[in-house]
Amino acid sequence: MNIGLFGDSYIDTVWHRHQNPTIPPGRKMWAQRLLEELNAPYICSGLGGTSQYYAIAEWKKYSALVNFDVAIFTFTWPHRIYTTNINEQVVTARIEGRDIGQLVNNEKEIQNALDLYYQHLYNKEERDFEFELMVKWILELPSQFPDTKFIFLPNTVHSQEIAKKYFTQGILVDFAFEQLSLAEGERVGVAPYIMDRTGHLSDHAHEKVKNMIKHIILNEKDTIYQIDYSTFELSEIYKDYYND
Repeated sequence: MNIGLFGDSYIDTVWHRHQNPTIPPGRKMWAQRLLEELNAPYICSGLGGTSQYYAIAEWKKYSALVNFDVAIFTFTWPHRIYTTNINEQVVTARIEGRDIGQLVNNEKEIQNALDLYYQHLYNKEERDFEFELMVKWILELPSQFPDTKFIFLPNTVHSQEIAKKYFTQGILVDFAFEQLSLAEGERVGVAPYIMDRTGHLSDHAHEKVKNMIKHIILNEKDTIYQIDYSTFELSEIYKDYYND
């Protein structure tokens, strides 16, 4: 089974590019566990800190080479930017609030340029508009690739609402990844990346998400897949919050 992974840190199976390359079993993210359990080859991956266009660019590249049985997309934050610059890791680290250690002069310039862009040039309305069109473009892929099962995973409540607005085919999971992270103490997209946690989720949450996606791959088609957050069995502190 060929499974394509397109998006950001919530689907980034190669997070060790900026951390420890040895991944203990309890810290493998859900997508990596899914590939191993279904005996699926590693083909492509999301990349933490990237914009929505990164997923689109990766889809264009890999779909021309591989017939995907399953394609899984995450929908990220609108404010992020896309770059193919050799300093991509500097940009994505800055956006996620990660420390990548000592910077050389060129890397310092990249960080300063990014800070100045958001301070002087960034236009929220423009980025929100572009983001919505990119999500819409991705949601139209099932009609163009009928032999591929598409699964769509919003990261935020904002992208969840946009996805529901344009969804027609495939499986849209009606939840937001950030809600799981919030329940575990990480304010993704607002506060710095928690370095000892893979993909913004605990081992427990990764296992639950892996089981959910495996069930969807094997059993579901063309639906908005409803989620009750309580099924993730997260902290009782958040029980009322998720079921209001």
